[in-house]
Amino acid sequence: MRTMLELKSIVKDNNFPRFSFYRACHMYNTVAVEDVAYSFPLPIDYVGNASLFGTMKAITFMRWIRRAIEESAVAFREACSPCMGF
Repeated sequence: MRTMLELKSIVKDNNFPRFSFYRACHMYNTVAVEDVAYSFPLPIDYVGNASLFGTMKAITFMRWIRRAIEESAVAFREACSPCMGF
């Protein structure tokens, strides 16, 4: 059984979360690390007038990844490596 990686492992090595979907005032992003896809919410209120792109470095999302880990709001599963569509 897989366990949650530490924050440092998720944001290092230029990992790139991808926007997955939007629901209930949250943007959900997914990052693949060691064949596991981690999905975390980003409250749209925090975005404000910032620019967000389809892929950005995981270190940029560190604040929200940390919060999701602390609140047990991170979902993880086996990554779909051929399609990376999560």
